[in-house]
Amino acid sequence: DLDRETAAFISPQLARPVPSVPTGEGWIHELKFDGYRLIVVRKGDKITLHTRSGLDWTDRFSSLAKRLNALSKKDFVMDGEAVVFDDKGRPSFGALQAALQSDDQKQISFVAFDLLHLDGENLRDLPLSSRIERLAKMVPDETGSIRRSKVWPASHGKDLFKQTCKTGLEGIISKSSAGRYQEGSRKDWVKSKCRARQEFVICGYTPPKGSLPAFGALVLGSYEQGKLVPRGKVGTGFTEASRKNLLKRFQKIPSSRKLLDVSEPGVKWIQPRLVAEIEFAEITRDVSIRQGSFVAIREDKPPEEVRLDLLQKTSVNGGKINVSGIPISHPERLVYPDDGITKLEVAQYYERVAPLMLPFVAGRPLSI
Repeated sequence: DLDRETAAFISPQLARPVPSVPTGEGWIHELKFDGYRLIVVRKGDKITLHTRSGLDWTDRFSSLAKRLNALSKKDFVMDGEAVVFDDKGRPSFGALQAALQSDDQKQISFVAFDLLHLDGENLRDLPLSSRIERLAKMVPDETGSIRRSKVWPASHGKDLFKQTCKTGLEGIISKSSAGRYQEGSRKDWVKSKCRARQEFVICGYTPPKGSLPAFGALVLGSYEQGKLVPRGKVGTGFTEASRKNLLKRFQKIPSSRKLLDVSEPGVKWIQPRLVAEIEFAEITRDVSIRQGSFVAIREDKPPEEVRLDLLQKTSVNGGKINVSGIPISHPERLVYPDDGITKLEVAQYYERVAPLMLPFVAGRPLSI
């Protein structure tokens, strides 16, 4: 029997980054959508659309909320993504932001990929495959303005990822079909990205150079153990209009203190309230981004939660993944299949605990 409960906001399950697509049995694959993650709660006649951090964005998605409310007369909690598709069927985050600022939101679609609660019952302890079956009864179509996320079987993962990258999409999400729904980052949801892309906190900006309007580059950081640390700069990816709009926002939140320990002259510091999504080529040895390009401001991401993905901290040298200078062969191999733990994650774990472990094994014979 399923536990009884009242429909309410549930913090979403998050996917961990992995270096390659998992290939073992028991995985399913979905497209990774470039939109706003939403937890939809219907309780009685009221529907509420929450961001991943719990903010109420129902008013911002008023048209979408009405369409979602018509899905069922029963209470439910649904996990999915608000998306705008371009004329080639690809998600466009820029088009989504433009739609939210306009009076016409008909082009905003919702892609549902999980059902967490239905009619007073907690579905989160059911395996994902069972939750998807129940979701399919409520959202039967894989096309249209309210659609269900298409699912591919385990054997299609690598080919799906190649095709996804070829067509300019962001990547794929792989999930354990037997997994329960658990809040936060879990090993049975993983993401494979076509391009390195991540959120950073905007800590300041440099003066404009040459013909550039408003500012030269954004000065970026992320949190490590509660402190902001520098992650480099980004000066491309902006339109003239976006530069001017960003400058207006920056000028409303100046900071009198230096937020990051950087030698860049003339930086104008701002309060660390804004999060930018950045696409980049790689993370350098000093853990800064290289060849970064601005994608968008992420209103749905709290700055204090912005941290560098573990995978991004791992250096890539000549196409091989290294941890502490040691090349890791077959980093995607599951060494603990029941827990979804890869060989790369084991190596990263030993890297983190090495200062504590090594004093106790030094000078002793080891069997490895």
